[in-house]
Amino acid sequence: MPTEGFSPWSGVYLHPYAITQAELAIALTACQSQLQATDSGLGWLPASLTTAARAQGDRPSAKLGRRSQAASGDDPTWGTTLVQLPAYLEPDRLVPIHSASNGLHQPSSLTVLYPWQVQGWWLTPRHILPMLMALPLGQSLSSATDWIASDLRFWGHSCRWGLNLLARGKFLPGLEVTSQALVATWSPLLDSAIDQERLRHFAQAMPLICRSYFASDQTLSPLSCPISLADPQALLISFLTGLIDSQVRHTTQVQPRQLANLGQELPLEAWLQALSQPRGALQASGAAGARLQEALATWTTPLQRREADPAWQFRLRLVLQPPALDQPLWKLVYYLQSVAHPDWQISADAIWYHPLTELQYQG
Repeated sequence: MPTEGFSPWSGVYLHPYAITQAELAIALTACQSQLQATDSGLGWLPASLTTAARAQGDRPSAKLGRRSQAASGDDPTWGTTLVQLPAYLEPDRLVPIHSASNGLHQPSSLTVLYPWQVQGWWLTPRHILPMLMALPLGQSLSSATDWIASDLRFWGHSCRWGLNLLARGKFLPGLEVTSQALVATWSPLLDSAIDQERLRHFAQAMPLICRSYFASDQTLSPLSCPISLADPQALLISFLTGLIDSQVRHTTQVQPRQLANLGQELPLEAWLQALSQPRGALQASGAAGARLQEALATWTTPLQRREADPAWQFRLRLVLQPPALDQPLWKLVYYLQSVAHPDWQISADAIWYHPLTELQYQG
């Protein structure tokens, strides 16, 4: 850290508390051994994370915000990214906050979020799934799991929700159209009330550190942190999409039948084949891809309309009120409650006696 103020700073620096690749390999080996002792973590880490790093030592890190190009395919790769982490802003220096500091600092220090470089492994869903499934769900007083932070535990719970969606068949095929490629995709279907409730619950419970990472294409100037925290619902849906897409491709071997009776204007056979390929690349013209995307949008229109239907945004709430001291009868009160914001509700009497067809309540 510079001691002459902020003038010498010309970029975003590596976090001083970050550990090296070899140190991380040793720590992961110890963690895996602790979980193996409880019969819950057998083989949950790729071997390259615990053996190759110790044998090869530290290597130059990848370009900031990018994966290393040394490895090919889906192998774990070592890279660097940007993350907003708390620090104490003092008159002549910036002091990063250690996670075990328990908030102890000088009262005159100002706590800020500041971007730092952090190194680590880039893992694909194929590698991260066994790791998350090996983690215990609840809090434990055992020293074998005291290294599990809140963000890692959160993704472990989210992973199990994703597997629950797979078991219930709550996913749909789709097509992602960009200026460079056509990609056949699988995405979660969150159309039920229970999944919508889970989405809101998980988004509210997401630790702030999960939302503090910068995208790889984001740029920023030193001594600034202008990018807001990521949207929790969008981040969670992205996680579920990656998990479901990887699992469906891994377990599905599509052998499309002849679809001549459906017409040749849509590349259906190529799309079905791409849905089972690791990369999902669809070999078709841009015009054919646009027609297929429009057909898929028409196919899913009923689901989109149901999500936009006001009837799905509210629900009935019944409240049973006990009788007063001098009354023998209980009272059942009806309310209209917001699904997204359960604290918002309006009584049935207020709706029934409202004279107009539209009611504006609390803004």
